[in-house]
Amino acid sequence: MKKVIIGIICIVFAISKTMASHVFGGEITWKAVRDNNAPNFQRDGYGFIFIMTLYRDCSGIPMNGLNPSMMVQGNPVDKFGSVVNSISLSPAPGRLGTGYEITPICNGTTSIVRCGAGNPLSGGGGVASRGAIAAVQFWSDTVWLTGVPPGSGWFFQSSAGAIPCCRNANDNTGCTGDMILRARMLPYFQSTSNGPTVGIPVQRLGDDSPEFLEFPNSNMVQTSGTADTTLLLLGAVDRDLDKMVYSIDNPFSAINTPCSYNRGYSINNPMPNMVPAYGGANQPIDSLSGIIRMLPNTQGNFLICIKVSTYKNGQKVAENFRDFQTVIITNSPGLGYVSGQSAPRIFGKNLLSGNGLISGENMVRFFGDEIQLEVRASDFAPATDSVTVRFTSNSFLGTYQTGLDTFRVDSGCFAPPCASIRSILPNSTSVIPKISLNGMEVGYGVKARNNVAFQIKWKTSCAQSIQKDSSFLGQVFPQYYPLNFVANDNQCPFNGKNTFSLNLVLKEVSIPKPTIDNLTFLPSQIQMTLSNLVDISSQEAFDTSLQQSVFRRVNRFHGLQIYRDSCGAGMSPLVTLWKPAGLTDSAQLSWIQQLGWVDRSLSRDTCQYTYVVRSVYGCDSLGSIPSDPKSILVLNGKDLSKVENESVKLYPNPASNKVYFSFARMLPTEIRVYGISGNSLFQKDFGVVQQGEFSVEGWPYGTFFAEFWVKRNGQKVKTSVIKFTVLQD
Repeated sequence: MKKVIIGIICIVFAISKTMASHVFGGEITWKAVRDNNAPNFQRDGYGFIFIMTLYRDCSGIPMNGLNPSMMVQGNPVDKFGSVVNSISLSPAPGRLGTGYEITPICNGTTSIVRCGAGNPLSGGGGVASRGAIAAVQFWSDTVWLTGVPPGSGWFFQSSAGAIPCCRNANDNTGCTGDMILRARMLPYFQSTSNGPTVGIPVQRLGDDSPEFLEFPNSNMVQTSGTADTTLLLLGAVDRDLDKMVYSIDNPFSAINTPCSYNRGYSINNPMPNMVPAYGGANQPIDSLSGIIRMLPNTQGNFLICIKVSTYKNGQKVAENFRDFQTVIITNSPGLGYVSGQSAPRIFGKNLLSGNGLISGENMVRFFGDEIQLEVRASDFAPATDSVTVRFTSNSFLGTYQTGLDTFRVDSGCFAPPCASIRSILPNSTSVIPKISLNGMEVGYGVKARNNVAFQIKWKTSCAQSIQKDSSFLGQVFPQYYPLNFVANDNQCPFNGKNTFSLNLVLKEVSIPKPTIDNLTFLPSQIQMTLSNLVDISSQEAFDTSLQQSVFRRVNRFHGLQIYRDSCGAGMSPLVTLWKPAGLTDSAQLSWIQQLGWVDRSLSRDTCQYTYVVRSVYGCDSLGSIPSDPKSILVLNGKDLSKVENESVKLYPNPASNKVYFSFARMLPTEIRVYGISGNSLFQKDFGVVQQGEFSVEGWPYGTFFAEFWVKRNGQKVKTSVIKFTVLQD
């Protein structure tokens, strides 16, 4: 971006639409807060502060001093028992409430593309410029919402007329008049230790919405060549480490009233000449980073709305919408834009493997792995360019201690799993400072002429898992860390920008089904050998050796739980075999491979005993699914045999209404269904059938095990155990 001729800028904007109040956009978010007085917190739990951020053209009506309100749908109740139908807002503390400019600074000057009298991009000379913009925030008092939101959630919208009229006219939607901002808080369900799935009251969950830390771009330059600017609508971070998914949505121009994209634009193509996200067809936004790229070839005012959906343990818990407009100005000679000028290049490298990383890729690792990355940016067009690289992302969110290594210290730690970030260019002793825009902090970064780079070292651990207190859920869900790095130069009138985005996915190693082998019957006891406890044949794609993959699984294996059904009394825990502490990797593997057990407590000669084994794995010593039903043992007198596994089908899986089953032939059949913790939910004798069904309507969301029992020689024998999932209809 080259030097600007102010007069030509004035001419450019003289063709803009008739002047209005110039509302550029905004969003609604919330923070979960608690009373530090322990008795109050026990009584009231978490409350919420709702934040409405508005973006205004500097030529528009000032917005500080307003007291807007939000309307609430879904009938939430506060701690006093009153229905909350509306929420009042007041100017936020300090500069947040009086307004802070977010127009980029270029070449160290504040005289171009700035808010202020006489600036042509601030409405000087009677033109509706829509260029320099400022953000103003409005906060609520603490709102003490209680209970579980309905399935459709609690819906928060700015009240009609709360935002001073009106939207800027735009070239890609039918939106006119009012701007209605919105957000939605959804229910979260969790299994309890005894099986049922229950909704967690919001005052106990205390879940934050995402927070938008990256300011939206108000301006771009029309170009038909290389992308000299990148439109960024990213920057959301979630302090609860929930997974975030970005998509395009429709803006609202009235309460409950979306307005569509038109004039040739659509949700799949909302703005001119968009570059599909990382090469994907019909993907205008990268779903895990929120990055939108453009080669803008049309001047005008373009409105867009992005939705950030957050997921906790696979369940959507919130939707927040950023409604915003970007102005694309013509590439006139006065702007000095030529094809030889470009935005910075930015790229990343995995230091452990030495391999380059592709922007937008999922980098899958496991809890406990070490992450070492290097991020570099360069800009030699022109040769005098200064380039800055900064980061604002989940894994580095929080309070920092700045020094030779910049530590994340929001959890009070100065060692793993906290990340450390070190500058290596311009030199290895550079401190990584805070980066501000017009006095507002936007992250940490490094600035230098032509080349900048820094390294990240992060020893992850189970602390990154949000499942650490939820072992009864039966699994650890992957944890997503969108690592977004922004490189910008100092060109005028608008900085050239580019991004490198890496979706780091931390997950738990797979939990294999154990197998019972080599059965030996002795008087009053059974000796069994257990195998298939650790996969020693496969290798994670990113590991340099099979041994590294195997030892990762060995370290995650904690032991075995053995259950027994004695004489039809029901399955109950019998013994847990814990791995000895203090063993080397090789010794651990040897112990696992030689694992066996003898049941010496068989008390009757003519009784049926069945056994099920579960592996104990992972961050939280989670149990695997039960051992394969072929491993169920039946002891009748002194004759020991494995039960034949009857061919049975169960469908659909997952189910929400009815579950069907079928055998290859007619059989006397009984079905027993248990929750993941072993609690009984359903039992029915179907008689002699080949197929049948049972209803799961109204069952809680979760995982269940269906046991199929048939009669043999006058006795009921369990033949199959099938895992299935129930979804909400």
